[in-house]
Amino acid sequence: MPWRVHVLAVNWSPPLAEAAAAGGLSSSRSCIWGEDIAVPNLAGWRRETMPTYPDGAYFEVAPEWVCEVLSPATRRLDRNEKRSLYAREEVLRLWFVDPDAKTLEVFALRDGRWVLLAMLADDAPVSQPPFEAITFPLDALWPERARAQDGVDEAKTRETEPDP
Repeated sequence: MPWRVHVLAVNWSPPLAEAAAAGGLSSSRSCIWGEDIAVPNLAGWRRETMPTYPDGAYFEVAPEWVCEVLSPATRRLDRNEKRSLYAREEVLRLWFVDPDAKTLEVFALRDGRWVLLAMLADDAPVSQPPFEAITFPLDALWPERARAQDGVDEAKTRETEPDP
C-alpha cells in the first residue's frame, strides 16, 4: 500500500523513509484542523487519501499515521494535547519514539481511544503498522548506532582504498 510520508524534524529515520519510499517524501508543513495546528515530526497518508500533493503551506487532511519524537521539551505536549488532537481528527496510527529511553510505542485508534499495540526497546525488530511490510532494528533510529555504523563504513573504505 503506497504511502506519502511527511518529514519535519527527524534526520535519523532512514528505516521509516525506506518504508515509505513508494509514496515519496515531502517537505515540512503543518496540519491545520479548524483553529488547531499540529506539526508532527513524521506523518503519512495513503495515496488514496491524498492522491496529489497539496500546493498550500499546510495540510487539512488528517494523516493516517503520525510519529512523534519525544524530547524533554515536547514530551508533555506530544503525549497529551497532540495525542488528543490526533484522536479527534481520527489519525489511525500513532508512534512515540523516545531517543533517551530508546523505545518505540505503537498505538492504534479504536472507537476514539488509543490502544497500545507494542512497546519496543533497544534493538528489537520493528515491523509495526502501518509499515509491517518491512523490518528494521529499533536501534537503527538512534544517533549512536548511526555514528558507529559510519565509523565501520569509513574503516571499510580505508581498508579497500589503495595506498598512494
